[in-house]
Amino acid sequence: MVLSKIQLQEQLPFIPFLQKDRLTQKELRSTIGEAVLALPLKYREIIILYYYEELHTVEIATLLQQPESTIRTRLRRARDKLRPVLSSEWEDLYEE
Repeated sequence: MVLSKIQLQEQLPFIPFLQKDRLTQKELRSTIGEAVLALPLKYREIIILYYYEELHTVEIATLLQQPESTIRTRLRRARDKLRPVLSSEWEDLYEE
């Protein structure tokens, strides 16, 4: 299972380089949450099911009664929509 940076930080809090600053982590989580909530529903639901509920694309396809290829495409498009928002936010947080 591949862990996101946030999941890794939550599971390995004793590693100092992963604990930048609790406030910064909280801000980052908030920013990610806001960015996900701003997505159109068809992308938002895929992101939530995949990253937060940790379902595989096959499981999401079954749940939403959509072809798996549609789920993979929506996941890719959702990531593409999130990337510019989150990358600029990440740079802002860590430039200081």
